[in-house]
Amino acid sequence: MSEKVKFAEVTVGTRLPEHKRRVTQEDFDRMAVASLDYNPVHVNPSWAKRAKVFGIEPTVAHGMMTMTFQGSMIADWIYPLGGELRLMDSKFTKPVPPGDTITSSGEVVEIHYTSKNQGFLVVAMTSVNQKGETVAVGRAEVVIP
Repeated sequence: MSEKVKFAEVTVGTRLPEHKRRVTQEDFDRMAVASLDYNPVHVNPSWAKRAKVFGIEPTVAHGMMTMTFQGSMIADWIYPLGGELRLMDSKFTKPVPPGDTITSSGEVVEIHYTSKNQGFLVVAMTSVNQKGETVAVGRAEVVIP
């Protein structure tokens, strides 16, 4: 984000810059190493094809991978402003197979004042695939100066 906004300038409805990422099987394999989650639904294409978990044949991304895309969207917006992420939660609503492009977006839905021109913001987050299908939703609490 090129413009520096301050807490006092943010309004309900402020939209965050989108974060877009295309995922690959290599990404899933790296996430397995990072998370120590080697579930075959994420890392074994031949097993996933036979098992058809979620009713589809390909492997699928770790839910936490989708959450990291939402976290990156938040971080890209608040960290250059000197802000911090206080809380974040996500719900995964659709599997993400290799080749999908995930776009995460956010909008300020609440402003909470703790003192004059200080407080925290609540951001509603949505991640969609290239077909416009929602793959995750969530909320984050952020503080910016």
